[in-house]
Formats: sequence, C-alpha cells, structure tokens
Amino acid sequence: DFHTHILPGLDHGSKSIEETKAQISLFLKHDVREVICTSHFYGHVHRIDDFLERREKSSLVLENYIKENKLDFHFHQDSNYNYKHIL
Repeated sequence: DFHTHILPGLDHGSKSIEETKAQISLFLKHDVREVICTSHFYGHVHRIDDFLERREKSSLVLENYIKENKLDFHFHQDSNYNYKHIL
C-alpha cells in the first residue's frame, strides 16, 4: 500500500498502537506485507525537526511491535508535505 497512516499518534491516522495493531492485522489478512507510511507534514503549522522527531519515535514503536511479534510486515517512512504560502 502506497498511502497509509498507521504510525501511532502521528497525524489524523492511527490514534494508538492498539489501532495500529488492528490495521496491521487487516493488512496481513489481505496479504499486504509492505506499506509506505505517508504522514502529513504541514510546514505552516509544524517545525520540520519536531515533526521528524515525532515520526521517528512513532516508527520505533511500530518497529518494536513488528519485531516482538515476528510479523512478516514491513514499512517505509515517507511524508506528504503541505506548505501554505502567505502573501
């Protein structure tokens, strides 16, 4: 899947690791084993370094869950960037 919001607590997607677990379960049920996490970055709202730090922390939570449960599931980090220009 090329557009997911499964990183827990990062944007308008998964609110918790429990919700992420349910999403992964559905992916695996439908033989989806690899996804791209496309978290939203709003340049007019967030600082890039804060966003990247939050994304990294959330990714580590997901990575640990996958490893601890020996899941055949992989994810890649990416982002949707939205910059609002004020004239």
